[in-house]
Amino acid sequence: MTDSSRPLFDAGLQPERTALAWRRTALSMGVGGVIALKVFPQLLGLWGYLPAAIALAIAAVVFVAAERRYRRGPGIPVGGAMPALVAIATLALGLVALAVLALRG
Repeated sequence: MTDSSRPLFDAGLQPERTALAWRRTALSMGVGGVIALKVFPQLLGLWGYLPAAIALAIAAVVFVAAERRYRRGPGIPVGGAMPALVAIATLALGLVALAVLALRG
């Protein structure tokens, strides 16, 4: 006889570890955005604020999405949109930094 009050799926601490990992990712992206906010305007003028602002906005989106994903609970399938967003943002900011180095070097 099964007890209906017990959950069928025991997620353990895995969802919390995943949420913490996404929070660390968002935090590191935010730190990268703050560094870009300090460095890029000095090298690119007013245009330097654009990639820095985009990086900070994406960090905020990742943080909020991670919180929503964690609150949704275990067992709900999620897509690959958030990892793709992080990968594309990292690649784009890296390419901007590489272009700045190439043009200033």
